[in-house]
Amino acid sequence: MELLNLIHACRTASARSITAVIPNYPYARQDKKDKSRAPISARLVANMLQSAGAIQGFFNVPVDNLFAEPCVLDWVRGNLDPDNCVIVSPDAGGAKRVLAKAASTLEEHGARDVYAIVTHGVLSGPAIETINNSCLSGLVVTNMGDKIARCPKIKVIDVSRILAEIGIHARAEMLQMSLFYTPRHISDSHTENV
Repeated sequence: MELLNLIHACRTASARSITAVIPNYPYARQDKKDKSRAPISARLVANMLQSAGAIQGFFNVPVDNLFAEPCVLDWVRGNLDPDNCVIVSPDAGGAKRVLAKAASTLEEHGARDVYAIVTHGVLSGPAIETINNSCLSGLVVTNMGDKIARCPKIKVIDVSRILAEIGIHARAEMLQMSLFYTPRHISDSHTENV
């Protein structure tokens, strides 16, 4: 809601363009119906953003899907021994304590340290307790979430560099676009016959 208010304020203040950078898109996993009459909440959020005045958002307008992969790889290279490391992906999400179960299974099969790396550390319900009680050596998350839970096992990867680069490129693109839309002076648009 705060983002919608901010976009609306920019639009009513006559901003020429508004680009919404949304590190964690709300309801992104609800992009299709999973049962009859279920809402497609990701579409609803997109419609609200577009109605508020964001020119770039989701679905009917240009969108860039960003990845934290460069920052995650930097963390892996700086913190794990590549000669003694195996990467396992149990699933695309962290539902039903899958990470804790996967860590336990890996430990049973000889893993000394198990780190779980997730982009968005959305830790709800008993997640912190589950992490603390698990054999995970650490849960590595990006700082894209608005609330990163405090837990000794949580390591945070700073992705502000990616977001800053996006801002720089968006600004440069807007400056380039303004060259095509800036009115030219009359003296520049004609030549005199001498």
